[in-house]
Amino acid sequence: MTRWIFASISQLALLVAWAIPATAIPVDVFFTGQDFSGTRFGLSETDAEDARDNFGVQWVTPSTLVSASLFYGIAESPVLDFSPNPPTSTTENHGRQEWTVENTSGGSFGGTSYLLFTNSTAYTASATNIDYVDENVGLTIDEALGWVIVEAPSQVGTFYYPAIELNGLVAAGDTSDPFDVNYVVKEPLIQAPVGSGNYHLPQFVVARGFESVPEPGTAALLAAGLALLGARRRLHR
Repeated sequence: MTRWIFASISQLALLVAWAIPATAIPVDVFFTGQDFSGTRFGLSETDAEDARDNFGVQWVTPSTLVSASLFYGIAESPVLDFSPNPPTSTTENHGRQEWTVENTSGGSFGGTSYLLFTNSTAYTASATNIDYVDENVGLTIDEALGWVIVEAPSQVGTFYYPAIELNGLVAAGDTSDPFDVNYVVKEPLIQAPVGSGNYHLPQFVVARGFESVPEPGTAALLAAGLALLGARRRLHR
């Protein structure tokens, strides 16, 4: 009888554990998505599914993707910290900033707005080329802090972008709640000028996604965020 009770309790515990959704905890995601002309856009489907199934990150499918520059003004803090410091690890370096987003569209937003991170891109600082391998560049995202994965079907396939829901962004001039952008780079960060101790983070290309009837004047919809949608980064601290 005791064995039967123990077996029943064990089976019940397994059923309860199976029924509970994945816990929302931070997860690192990288730009491992589809390759176009040497640039990878978004995450691979496998990585997006892992974030959803094992880390509780929700998938959303906004009705529209458009250029962030048409709607958003983005303010970034200096780099708040590096780990390790200096960020010269060959396997993993972390950098953190605080971002806010302003509604610069001149009108009001309806529905839900997201800031999408579509890919990384090279740039020049102090005559030094700052370029990282796409697959080595990522973000630490956390569903509990408003991070999601945007699923963006297109004629050339489905793309998966890490994105954050922007709270408090409705009327023209409104600014979102501040949020952390946690960079993850699986190679040493580049110094510019060389030997200066000024370490430069990757530059992200960003877009806007929203769930709503498109606002008047939103004519050019960008398929899966493949155009250059506005690059953002903080160079060094």
